Amino acid sequence: MTHDALITAALHPYGLSGAPFTVLRTLGNVVARVDTPDGPRGLRVCRSSVTRERLHEEFRVLAAARAAGLDVPEPLPDVTGDPLPRAQGRDVALFRWVPGEGAGAHMSEAVAAQLGTLSAHLHAALRALGQPHPWYGPTHDAAWLSGPASWWATRADRDLGAHACARMAPAIAACAQHLAHHAAEMQVIHADLHFGNALVRADGTVAAIDFDMCAVGLPAFDLAVTEGEFEDFDHPDALKAAFRGAYAAASGAPYPQGVALMRVAASVAFLEWVFTSANDEVRTQKLRWVPRLIDRVAARAPGARQGGPTGSAGPRP
Repeated sequence: MTHDALITAALHPYGLSGAPFTVLRTLGNVVARVDTPDGPRGLRVCRSSVTRERLHEEFRVLAAARAAGLDVPEPLPDVTGDPLPRAQGRDVALFRWVPGEGAGAHMSEAVAAQLGTLSAHLHAALRALGQPHPWYGPTHDAAWLSGPASWWATRADRDLGAHACARMAPAIAACAQHLAHHAAEMQVIHADLHFGNALVRADGTVAAIDFDMCAVGLPAFDLAVTEGEFEDFDHPDALKAAFRGAYAAASGAPYPQGVALMRVAASVAFLEWVFTSANDEVRTQKLRWVPRLIDRVAARAPGARQGGPTGSAGPRP
């Protein structure tokens, strides 16, 4: 079935058959913008491996963010009141559209500061959820990073090669030690807060979207993803300073330590996604990032000279 046919089938439970739409993304989930009489909506046809428990978990995360006054997507029910109808054997979710452009298109120190404030408020809102149990989504802890069942322990040597793994191993070990030491500080995080998921609205304020990769992890993981994005601009140090200052001011606490090490974890999350995805299109589009991330992880080893390639270290560079 084509993506257009899939979206068409998914619109039926909402009484939106025939509504015009634009397919936005097909890597894993199929995502479209739908233009309705009540305004634009975001439609997600979930990949078959996503469980309903995981989707309800994501909805609870969104509800916590909205309760704190943050502008994030809001799930909308179908005509029967079901928040998760099915189409062609796949779960479907419709969301209130959050307008705006990716933050990278409007980057300035002022926008960087707003992103810092947004991140602090989001972390505060999600901290109220604690470390939920059970949790059906990712958990970015030491066991996930390098434990016996991890991608790093079971597949990285085959996927990346022995030489690359040897270069990365010291940084992986240091990051795993940091994660283990700070395990009590884990909470629900966005886990994919790159500039495609941080929007600047027409009034200059910012919003966050795409919570489908939300995870339990350290808030520094989110900060590492966002900080990696600043390196694509001419004055990354000034942007980072504005981001960090605003985050600390909004959170009422010093900027978290260990963000540099969390760049390792964020890079591994991306590498794991690329090499374990069931969608061949993911590898086709994203493999070009792999050498840069190998270099980036190796540069984070204790005693290594910092620097190297620029670019995002987040799950979706």
